[in-house]
Amino acid sequence: FNLTQLENILSEEKISFIYTTMDFSCPTGVSWSEEKKQKLILLAKKYNTLIVEDDFASELSFYNTPRTSIKSLDSDNKTVIYIKSFSKIIMPGLRLAYMIVPTELISKIVTVKFTTDISTSALDQKVLAHFLKGNFLKLHIENLIKIYKERYLVLTKKLKEIPFIDVVYNIDGGFYVWIKLNDTIDSSQFYLKCKENNVLLLSGNVFFLDNQKNQYFRVSFATTDIPEIIDGINRLKNYIKIFDKTM
Repeated sequence: FNLTQLENILSEEKISFIYTTMDFSCPTGVSWSEEKKQKLILLAKKYNTLIVEDDFASELSFYNTPRTSIKSLDSDNKTVIYIKSFSKIIMPGLRLAYMIVPTELISKIVTVKFTTDISTSALDQKVLAHFLKGNFLKLHIENLIKIYKERYLVLTKKLKEIPFIDVVYNIDGGFYVWIKLNDTIDSSQFYLKCKENNVLLLSGNVFFLDNQKNQYFRVSFATTDIPEIIDGINRLKNYIKIFDKTM
């Protein structure tokens, strides 16, 4: 994320808000440095724009590294709208979240929320409240971290054994890996071959504004166990051999 380019845009246009994920972002899995977080909030204050911070997975740090939300740097509570979802850390079907917002926006947000869906399921909120009060969330996250870390280590080790595939970033949490296919291999044909054989990768095309063909793919290990990961990587090896004529 190039903050110099961002400032150039902010200086030329009126931007209503900057949407970002600080930790283990989709699709790359990377996290922001503390220095960049500080610089971003200073830019937002300088150019009088809001930051929408989407925190969906900051707890999922493999190495218990402390994570600083950019909201915690918003000392006067005027710049950052913090959104915290439980769907990624508890279960996807639990459509519950909360927000911490600048005081002057509270009434507007409450009105929009009410006119959108009147109210959130009371039963879901009661279940979540019980889950939190019983300290089940802490135990659940500890278990998730253990599972995800094991999957990540196996996945990246096996990926690095495949010629012509690079793991772009070494992540330290979350459940996404960003990979790049060598330019000698047709990424579209490779994607279709994988899909036909039940190896599902998400093409990097969907993450670029120009939607142009590129060699990037997002790999998620959120719902795959280690035997499935190993099987999938073995299939990838076979596909690489089909598409690359030099092997």
